[in-house]
Amino acid sequence: MRLFWLVLALLFLACANKEKEAIKRQQILELSTAYHMQRGAAALNRSDYRKAIEHFQRATELTPTDPSTYTNLGTTYYRMGKVDSSIQAFQSALRLQPSYVPALLNIASAYLDTGEEGLAETAIQKARQAEPTDSRIYMTLATIYEQREQIDSAIESYQMAIEFDPNNPSAYINLGVLFYRKGMLQEAIKQYELAVVQDSLLSISFFNWGNALARLCQLEQALEKYDLAIDYEPAFVNAWNNKGLVLMSMDRVDEAARVLHHVLKLDSTLSHAWFNLSILNEHTNNIDSSLYYIDQALQRQSDIALYHLHRGNILMKLDLVEKSQQAFETAIDLDSNLAISYNNYGNVLLKQQDPQKAVQAFEQALGLFPSYLEQRYFTQNRNIERGFSDLLGGCTSAQSMINQYSKIYTNMAQALVQLGEYEKALNIIERALELDPLVVEAFELKAIVHQEREEPRRAARALAQSRVNLARRAIQLDSLAVATRLAREALKFAPDLPQAFSVLGLSLANQGDENQGVAALDKALALSPDNAQVLADYGNYWARRSEWQKARQTLERALEKNPKDAILLEKLVKVLNAQGKYSLANTFQAQIHFLHGKEYQLAGYWDQAMIAYQRALELEQQQPDYWAGLAFVYAKKQQNERAQQAVTNALKINPDDAVALYTQGLILGDRQEYQKAVDVLRQSIQSDPNYGPAIYALAVNLYFLKEYDLAWERLEQAMQQGINVNPQFLQEMNRIIQGGER
Repeated sequence: MRLFWLVLALLFLACANKEKEAIKRQQILELSTAYHMQRGAAALNRSDYRKAIEHFQRATELTPTDPSTYTNLGTTYYRMGKVDSSIQAFQSALRLQPSYVPALLNIASAYLDTGEEGLAETAIQKARQAEPTDSRIYMTLATIYEQREQIDSAIESYQMAIEFDPNNPSAYINLGVLFYRKGMLQEAIKQYELAVVQDSLLSISFFNWGNALARLCQLEQALEKYDLAIDYEPAFVNAWNNKGLVLMSMDRVDEAARVLHHVLKLDSTLSHAWFNLSILNEHTNNIDSSLYYIDQALQRQSDIALYHLHRGNILMKLDLVEKSQQAFETAIDLDSNLAISYNNYGNVLLKQQDPQKAVQAFEQALGLFPSYLEQRYFTQNRNIERGFSDLLGGCTSAQSMINQYSKIYTNMAQALVQLGEYEKALNIIERALELDPLVVEAFELKAIVHQEREEPRRAARALAQSRVNLARRAIQLDSLAVATRLAREALKFAPDLPQAFSVLGLSLANQGDENQGVAALDKALALSPDNAQVLADYGNYWARRSEWQKARQTLERALEKNPKDAILLEKLVKVLNAQGKYSLANTFQAQIHFLHGKEYQLAGYWDQAMIAYQRALELEQQQPDYWAGLAFVYAKKQQNERAQQAVTNALKINPDDAVALYTQGLILGDRQEYQKAVDVLRQSIQSDPNYGPAIYALAVNLYFLKEYDLAWERLEQAMQQGINVNPQFLQEMNRIIQGGER
């Protein structure tokens, strides 16, 4: 028995000794910097910031000369959102070792958060000197350049980051985003593909990839990428939202509704999901539901001009004129650069019988619309993540955007008619017809003007032309009986209108009535043997009968009268190909691509314009106009190096090409080399004294040089050429000139 107690006592003694040894070991550990650094890192990883700070502070006390201890302490403060405290800790680390790269990287990020970009760049350049192959340095440097809108420099930095660390998916994604912002969509897609190679489960890669494909109007492929993003992150609301937008654009309305409602289940606070549902319901003519959804969006975020604009449109459809007026006024107050708000506001004022204010609103809309067309391409990039971007803006026809432009002119003409300013109204109508020669409303309004001026013959002729345009639309839709009826109506208004006879003849011939069709075409030609449209209709008739030589001769005569008619050129190309004249056909085909590029350019469809100009150049390398067009698009997409090369190519062929010189001026102005820009723009105007865009650009660059009198003179000249001047710039110039600031 005694032996038992002895053994037991010895066991207790052993346990006591072990406990003392453990305490002693713990005490020794607690005097170890490494111990606190490890414990601090573990606490930081589980977001236990209080414990992390305790350990890192103790580490600084134990080893006050080690910069890593202060860096870890600063990182913890940064994670907590205590940026000022983090900066102090990083500064302590750098006082110990000024070239300590981790501290320099972290303090640069902290400075960026406080808006101290200069200090951030200084820190990151020191890190670069210390460790020039550290990819993290170039990632941070790229962020600095992004915040400064120095996109090309940011791209170069991300490329350097990838060079030193090819396995970093974030670098590929961020580089892709910058290419996307510049409209270099194929380049962006390549980067997203590379990101997926590094991490195939990274949902943001597929989301961005889907956005690029959607912008390229490759909608089915875009849906596939959004679905992959959702597979890897089921609650990815922006992927769900953009999937809904794509489905909506594909007229898969029920699917789109289900997807957008799912977005609200994920997060009912997202205003843009309510907004998109409002658009969907308007699209399906559920106007009351559309109003409900836009009101829900505004309850969640009331400071977005686009929401108020949309609400105003809905209220107009419900004939709630006063409320719609208030909505448009709010939209304008929130964003004075939104051209469509002014146009729709002007329409409300017309309903309110206030044509004077309506004219002012339409003037604002016309002044802003060119910038809107140019900038919506880039604005939509920024709004992608906000969920209400014009993601699919490039998937509608360019002509539809040009029609909107033409419609603003027509609206303004209507207001001028109400004011009795008939001469001005006719001038504005002509501007509308320059944009869209087939617009029906312009001719109907023209008829009203002539009727008010007691010019019945002109009024009847304008009404006849409106019916001719409707007949042409009917032929395009293969509604030949309707086209015949409209053509006969046109002839009742104007029995000697050659275009009415030619469209009637084309319609009858297409229905198989050759005799009457040819008789009508012959009558049109007898009335106006040099009318381009009549000749085009007759040429189209011969082409349908495979009378290729007659078709070619007639279409070539039409082309002499109207060399910039893409539809006419397309008909001629078909005839030439049928004759086996492939080389000549390619020459005209290049011109077709060029004209389509101009149309896309006017509508702000920069990707499509670029492709069209490139296709023109594939067929005809020695046309300076094609190079100049491509240069202009590159310049607008802020791809200045490519723009400069295209300008150089154009000027080699024709040193006096006005468009190429104008584009050179844009590039120099973008670089803030205003005097050089002025010199080149003057050369452009010398080459073409009536080239309005160059005159306007010259005014802007003279303004930056503070040559205000000369700038004002050029600005007036640009407006006389029909250039719509940005209202804010015009207001600023008026203020300077009237205030005597010279």
